[in-house]
Amino acid sequence: MIVYLVNRYFWPDESATSLLLTDLAEDLQAAGHEVEVFTSRQLYNYPQAQLPRRQTWQGIQIHRLPASRFGRRHFCGRLFDIITFHLALRYANNITVKPDVWFVMTDPPLVVNTVLQLRRRLDGRVIHHVDDVYPDLAVALGSLPQRGWVSSLLGRWAQAGLRNCDQVLALGECMAGVLKNKGVTGGRLAITPPWADGSRLFPLDHGENRFRREIGIPGDHLVVMYSGNMGLGHRFETILAAARALAYNDKIHFVFIGAGARKPQIEAWRRRHHLNNMVMLPYPGKGSGKPCPPVIFT
Repeated sequence: MIVYLVNRYFWPDESATSLLLTDLAEDLQAAGHEVEVFTSRQLYNYPQAQLPRRQTWQGIQIHRLPASRFGRRHFCGRLFDIITFHLALRYANNITVKPDVWFVMTDPPLVVNTVLQLRRRLDGRVIHHVDDVYPDLAVALGSLPQRGWVSSLLGRWAQAGLRNCDQVLALGECMAGVLKNKGVTGGRLAITPPWADGSRLFPLDHGENRFRREIGIPGDHLVVMYSGNMGLGHRFETILAAARALAYNDKIHFVFIGAGARKPQIEAWRRRHHLNNMVMLPYPGKGSGKPCPPVIFT
């Protein structure tokens, strides 16, 4: 079976959707399927990266599309990156073989609609893994007005895309309810929580935990850790309040790993309240000095 995977980030990127799609690609390839990935040349936390346009990795064919790479710092640059990725995918001249299946994630937003346009020429079932619901998320965060022709147009376009997919995968019950209200019903809707490689997840004795040693936290101390995107849609008020309330206890540590729009706010909170029990670390890879170990149990 020929499977096309579509997402803006893929190996060697270490963002959440990239890791999920990389795991899926490896498993499909190991099962004997022919896997091709259509992605960008960016890294999530390093948009200026110029990854090879074409690459074969573990038997997987990777096509990196020539979209812009302004990154997520400014709205206009982010919007231009989204538009140029859609255009690069829509008019890619290296998509010639008809796939059996398209597996499409939600970065960039509404990319499944562009894939559905390609399907008119190339056929294949379209499976849409919904990681974020657009444009609802942009409206909730204030990036788009709740009313207006832009929100209305994007909403109709998104709903049309969802209704024309062969299968739609929701992360959980709440998201499934939202998708049902958008017209995704019956056997086309399934719940597929984020997956992980169970062979890499196992408990470590605190004394053997290299990550603890590297950041200087003794094995008998408690670690509360957040790792991932610190985006506008995430809520940190509760954990920050807990860090402040427990600042007197030098055996409890709060560790934040990652980046995102809200990271400066978290750092400002730490400085304002003089929280020595908080540690801020960058994503593994660029700027971190060394990668984090694959397993961290505290």
